[in-house]
Amino acid sequence: MRKVWFITRPERDPKFHVDALRALKIATDDFSIVWYGNRDAHKQYEAVLVSEGLKRDNISNDGSGGRTWGAMLRTFGYVYLNQDGYLVLTKVGQKILNSEKVRENISKQILTLQIPNAYFLDSGFRPKYEDGFQIRPAMFLVRLVNQSLLNYYITKEEITFFALTAKRDNELINVTKKSLILEMLLIMKNMI
Repeated sequence: MRKVWFITRPERDPKFHVDALRALKIATDDFSIVWYGNRDAHKQYEAVLVSEGLKRDNISNDGSGGRTWGAMLRTFGYVYLNQDGYLVLTKVGQKILNSEKVRENISKQILTLQIPNAYFLDSGFRPKYEDGFQIRPAMFLVRLVNQSLLNYYITKEEITFFALTAKRDNELINVTKKSLILEMLLIMKNMI
């Protein structure tokens, strides 16, 4: 069971989302090719990602790179997998492909990302999250760092050890306390 949350790889930089979505449209012939279990489609997506300069020139034998990029797009709700195994554009995915308020739509998808969501609850997603996860990770981090108590700053270690282990949005106070305790311990250590 998964005990910490994460943002789906391969690219965590949202500037790649629109290009990855366009590449998926090309690779699936406008979403008309079955995605689920279709390793050829997954490898074709990798090939398009390479040709578009989004991925280094290496196509996996089993299409795992294409599935990973597809998982990123599913995680943020640009596409979903229907009961017939096809990827289907969501309304926001369509708007992004139509170049409608791209930055605003991508920002909204990131800020409203929830764990769990439909992708994380899918039978193919493994390992599953432990029971009790109900968090909006990006909003949690924004709220955490936006506190004068923490001088509007948190370290990579505080994110790793405290924030990523939070299961719910209402754990902000506990994570803040842990960060403050760590800061106090480091100050005390430097005084010795």
